[in-house]
Amino acid sequence: MTNNRLFLTFLLLVTSACLFAQDEVHFTADRPGMATGTDVIGKGVVQWETGLAYESFANGPHTFTINNSLFRFGLSDFAEFRLGVDYVRFMADETENPVYGFLPVTFGAKLKVYEGEGWVPSVSVMTNLTSSRIGSKEFLPSNLAPSLYLLVQHDWTDWLNVGYNIGAEWDGEQAKPSTFAAICFGASITDRLGCFVESYNYFSNEGNEYAFDFGFTCMATSRLQFDVAANFNFQHPKEYYLISVGVVWMIN
Repeated sequence: MTNNRLFLTFLLLVTSACLFAQDEVHFTADRPGMATGTDVIGKGVVQWETGLAYESFANGPHTFTINNSLFRFGLSDFAEFRLGVDYVRFMADETENPVYGFLPVTFGAKLKVYEGEGWVPSVSVMTNLTSSRIGSKEFLPSNLAPSLYLLVQHDWTDWLNVGYNIGAEWDGEQAKPSTFAAICFGASITDRLGCFVESYNYFSNEGNEYAFDFGFTCMATSRLQFDVAANFNFQHPKEYYLISVGVVWMIN
């Protein structure tokens, strides 16, 4: 019940914030959703993307992400540095006491390879490295966990785009990576309101996962965006869900 109330409260805040006008600035956000866009933030820009999330498996773990933060630092007009820090409340099942702590810190970078135009897509590459030493000991992997992604985006019109991600992800335990693939459709409803729907999938030797999510964004000002999203599993739609709310703040 508490999570539902939090979710509804956030929706009211988003609706209220959308009533205010905003200035024109170049703004790009990598949340919400599982897929990542090709845009990088500008040189010298510092951006904080943060939120809350609740993930639940019917017969498995329940994770409340109390703070999910991504800090983006613009190194140039085509490169950025990324730092991810999450603080969670984790329960393996309903019979165990919750564990609080920081997930392993992730360091990363995104590089814009090609700026597309019209039907010619934009292309970027992104790499992340999850630490095996920085974070709460309950959540640390045995080894460093790298990941590498190819990001592609078509801007079909001035209000509709489609993005594709494909990548390899190591978990710090297994020698072989899993493959991540996603396709995301994004649309502008108004100048300030946007929406998206995407399919994201994991392929590994331990089995494949097929899921989708959707959500909405609202530009409250030219430097402040609110978002709300929900994720579901194609294979087990009644056994898994994830809801999230968040905000993106272009600090400078």
